[in-house]
Amino acid sequence: MKRILDGRLIQLDVVWNGPGRLRAGCEAPASEDIRLWSSIRHPIVRTHGETGRNCLYLGARSESAWIVGLPLLENAGVLEELYAYMARSQYPWVQGWLSGDMIMWDNRCTMHRRDGWTVEELRVMHRTTTKGERPHFVC
Repeated sequence: MKRILDGRLIQLDVVWNGPGRLRAGCEAPASEDIRLWSSIRHPIVRTHGETGRNCLYLGARSESAWIVGLPLLENAGVLEELYAYMARSQYPWVQGWLSGDMIMWDNRCTMHRRDGWTVEELRVMHRTTTKGERPHFVC
């Protein structure tokens, strides 16, 4: 896997949002080939600017993610294996929410998602993003 990922970028589309709706200001892709869609690219393995440690930096699981340079059929299998690896029980943190809880994480090395909640529960979210370095990789 290290050989496959060495020096590679991951391409994530900027056309569709998480629920699969067209983002405001975007047009639906003219081609079904995800490699041609409007996208962002960054290293699939990135180096943390403070710790110097390398980590996977995949972004949200998406059918339109592409490891740049891999054939599409190989790409799907590699991404499936990576996401399955990251979902193994020793890696995820699951927050047992209590009233007043606040969570902060480092986006440079933490995959995150929220689970659902019932309509009786109130969710208030305030997002703050700090300025930081662009994703990079150091061998």
